[in-house]
Amino acid sequence: MTGADAGRLFDAQGEWYDRQYDAWSASGRVLRARLQAVLDLLGEGQGDVLDAGMGSGRLCAELDRRGWTVTGIDASARMVELARSRLPHLAARLHQARLESLPFADQSFDAVVATGVLEYVDDLGRGLGELARVLRPSGSASNANTKQATGNENRW
Repeated sequence: MTGADAGRLFDAQGEWYDRQYDAWSASGRVLRARLQAVLDLLGEGQGDVLDAGMGSGRLCAELDRRGWTVTGIDASARMVELARSRLPHLAARLHQARLESLPFADQSFDAVVATGVLEYVDDLGRGLGELARVLRPSGSASNANTKQATGNENRW
């Protein structure tokens, strides 16, 4: 599946995907565990964070509650709409964009997070390069996945 295909898929199934966070299913447990893994890694707000592949904004909302200055991107227009409706006070900081071409200046963020998105990137090297480009030299880049949800840390 290409990145463009993924954008169209999530445009069509955005609400369904968002509801999975609340489902008492294996998918719901994995999504909640992945979200918690990121929160555990980042802790309380310590600056500017980019959620690359923010989906419907669940992680953005939690990071905002913890004091982070949150920015998010997603390739799906529908996911951006859902995130903006969840976080109207952050609407101007939630963008439709692809990971391979982030619309931010170099060294803009203290932390970058990419969960459940790297598998949809057409050019992984370029996408990771973009995340590195927008990360400040002392920043933290994390890819919390289901492995981390069991207690194993995975940093790029």
